[in-house]
Amino acid sequence: MPALLDLQTQVGGALASRFESQQALVCVELADADFRVGQPDSSLPKRCYGLLSEASAPHNGRIFATEGDSLRACYPSGKAALRAVLSFIDAVTEHNYQCTREDQIMVAIGLHWGPVLTNGRLVTGPSVSTVGRIAEAAGRSRVLLSQHALNQIPRVTQALCTPVATALGGDLELYSLPWGDERALASKVRIEESGELFSLPAQDIVAFGRLDALVDGTRANDIVLTHPDEEAQLAISRWHFELRRTRRGHVLRSVSSQPTEVDGRLVASREEAPLRPGCVVRLAQVMTLRFLGNEQAYSARDAVTLQHVSEPRTIVSGGDAACSSKIGDRGDSISGPPAMAEER
Repeated sequence: MPALLDLQTQVGGALASRFESQQALVCVELADADFRVGQPDSSLPKRCYGLLSEASAPHNGRIFATEGDSLRACYPSGKAALRAVLSFIDAVTEHNYQCTREDQIMVAIGLHWGPVLTNGRLVTGPSVSTVGRIAEAAGRSRVLLSQHALNQIPRVTQALCTPVATALGGDLELYSLPWGDERALASKVRIEESGELFSLPAQDIVAFGRLDALVDGTRANDIVLTHPDEEAQLAISRWHFELRRTRRGHVLRSVSSQPTEVDGRLVASREEAPLRPGCVVRLAQVMTLRFLGNEQAYSARDAVTLQHVSEPRTIVSGGDAACSSKIGDRGDSISGPPAMAEER
């Protein structure tokens, strides 16, 4: 038995010396999709696969595995992985802006840094499983990083990441990175007539209207509009408008023949108007919506271009890939209406 254990140790050491390396790993989970072995077949997974491949190539990254509803990619450095992830998010946002609500890509992203065994094509090891669990914990339209990955990205970007309560096994701490430029995005909406306050869901297309569900029980709108007056309620269209996220912020797209105004400007059906925190939207002359922003909003894209961060502090990571660095102080896919017909 001692001889067998000694042989196992020798074999493990030989494999590690030849095939082990430290790499940044990214896992992208696509909602309501299934990646088959090899190239994805259906249009939406295939499009997601292509966007991640295009975003990874300039940063010496590549997709090395498809598993269930996830894609897994590897990169030579944490900085390369971060830039690829930000490029991928921008590409997904642009895709969603151009497509229908039913065809939008909704993903969760996990980022990890750790040891892997690779022959230049296959990538395996506990770190691959870890990044998958991080993506599962992220949820839609969210990027989570392990502390090991956090320590590998620029310090100014570290300063934008916030710790999250979710923790994985092995005391692996997780941090959330802003999905986009949140400074130009509304995060809440208040209906003045009813006093209702809604948090906007974290997705690129948010539908507003009076209809709550289709005949099959599918949710019709992300934000269901209700008016205290029954007659005024009927003036609101079943599908009235959509908020669509772009790289520069939200735009409002009217999908109703009923009047829609943004800060007093009339927006005709199928037309768009930019919408920022503080904007007031008037619907059918009977309902007023006030959009609110997040006072503590940041952009990871600006951070990667900065050179300095003040008040650094040191964190030392544990778990499967211990390392240390300094960081700055800082404190369901829903079907839309068929063809989005203009109607009340």
